[in-house]
Amino acid sequence: MQKIEHLPTSLLTDILTEKIKRDSSEQYGDFVSSLNSLTEEQKTMEGLKQFDHHFDKFLPQLDLMISTQNHEAIMNMKATLLDLFANDLTFKSIYLLSTALSNKKELPHLNQFMYPVTFWAPVIKSNELLKNAG
Repeated sequence: MQKIEHLPTSLLTDILTEKIKRDSSEQYGDFVSSLNSLTEEQKTMEGLKQFDHHFDKFLPQLDLMISTQNHEAIMNMKATLLDLFANDLTFKSIYLLSTALSNKKELPHLNQFMYPVTFWAPVIKSNELLKNAG
């Protein structure tokens, strides 16, 4: 497993645009494993926030990609991100990634993209847990 800082800068953009597929790409698994392992030992929100700088290298390219996409493509990217949250990431990883993606005011397209996602991610993940519990 690679550390998140060693993954290619285009990886998150390629995952969200589905150039890298969830079921058939080792890089997708590397991203998920790296992120989940990065957050595993953290016990507090402040502890998690100290790692959001690891995503800085992914964000400018993602912001640029969002700025060039039409509405349908952006909606597909949001659906892919929610799928990533619901199926592959731990709660701590969801928190870290959504915080990293949402808190860069200098990237306006990314901020607008993330607004509804940060609301729906915990709802979807909680619903999944409830369904699996009983």
